[in-house]
Amino acid sequence: MAENKKELAEVLSNEAERVSKVEQKVTKTAQQQEAVDDFGGKLKLIPTPNFSDAGSVGTMLPVNMASEIVTNLSLYAQEFDFIDFVKDKLNYNTRIKVTQSFSSEQIDALVMAIKSFEQTNAFILGDMAGIGKGRICAGVMRYAYQQNLIPVFITQKPYLFSDFYRDIMDIGGFGEKGKKIGEPKPFILNNDFEEASIRDLANRIIFSPMSARKTNQICAGGKLPADYNCVLLTYSQMSQAAPVKQAFLQNIAPKSIFVFDESHNSASANESSKIMKAAIPIVNAANAILFSSATYAKNPEVFGLYVIRTALRTAVPSLSAITDALKVGGENVSEYIASVYRDWE
Repeated sequence: MAENKKELAEVLSNEAERVSKVEQKVTKTAQQQEAVDDFGGKLKLIPTPNFSDAGSVGTMLPVNMASEIVTNLSLYAQEFDFIDFVKDKLNYNTRIKVTQSFSSEQIDALVMAIKSFEQTNAFILGDMAGIGKGRICAGVMRYAYQQNLIPVFITQKPYLFSDFYRDIMDIGGFGEKGKKIGEPKPFILNNDFEEASIRDLANRIIFSPMSARKTNQICAGGKLPADYNCVLLTYSQMSQAAPVKQAFLQNIAPKSIFVFDESHNSASANESSKIMKAAIPIVNAANAILFSSATYAKNPEVFGLYVIRTALRTAVPSLSAITDALKVGGENVSEYIASVYRDWE
């Protein structure tokens, strides 16, 4: 009798644990379906559909943006296989290498970015934190290398150079091109040795910047030496750097793809006029541009850069019009822009 009671207790305990897990899953799903937005209301979400066989990270789409996103991706999916597209454009040997390097959502973003580049448009990557924008940026840098263009990475702080390097190596480097193996060999425009050096996970220095004198000598030549295959710098270099560095960036721009990491910082409060003044000619001249930021619409001033090369330029009468609208309408205008931006693309 005692044994029967013990078995019954175990059965009830196991069933209670199962029910608890189900309830937790239901609760989590409900929370995902009703996320609280910045306005204090409820923003309905739906699961992001998969357009490839790659694994998903389980992202959700706001319902007010889902139609535009799904429609555009569906049109591309009718034309070609996403994994094969990325495989060819980034020069991977197999489809497996692609799916090992990128999630389904990241592959979608790469497809949209590359198609925008092919239409001479820039691309705004506005994914939320945690989805892996760094991996997508790395994919764009690899794409640049494979297209015989110079990958240029601009970010907020020099310690992020190390993150960039690890993201590149996690996707197999820049890939082979002919007989060359595309390991990143960065030309670092920042000159602070301790901060701007690229370090591995053991904190060992892999690449380090040169002296300011040597860097300026290379920049004065107006082209990237054969010893390097990418360029790294921070926004401070655009606002405070010697004119020779700014001239160098403008000279290489037509043969480069620029990645503006955390792009809302390209118009930061204290140095916005200096950064914007230096960035606008580069954005105009660059072969292609990727703007990456989860809060890309945070600063209305930065839209002066976005409008130049994205499809937004066809939607507004002047560069200042969209900035003025954002200042007046605030987040409501930002949300509207985000919801219809893909239609313009």
